[in-house]
Amino acid sequence: MKYNITVSDYDQMVIDQGDRCGICEGADKGAKARYWCVDHCHDTLKVRGLLCRSCNSAIGQLGDTPEALQKALDYLTKSEDDTH
Repeated sequence: MKYNITVSDYDQMVIDQGDRCGICEGADKGAKARYWCVDHCHDTLKVRGLLCRSCNSAIGQLGDTPEALQKALDYLTKSEDDTH
């Protein structure tokens, strides 16, 4: 029972998310992945949802913080504005 969820909890999350990633909404779990990644807060271990490997890795590389993700969004938005 990793992350304090059962197999039934996981299965219900798959159904609730339509068997898609919680971020990109893609149906591909990732290279050679059999299961969705269980995304969770590393401090509280509270489960947030299921992600594909790419999205799980991306937010992990940004430190799993809303602040870092917002900075990345601001950067991309500014870069896009500068090209128009």
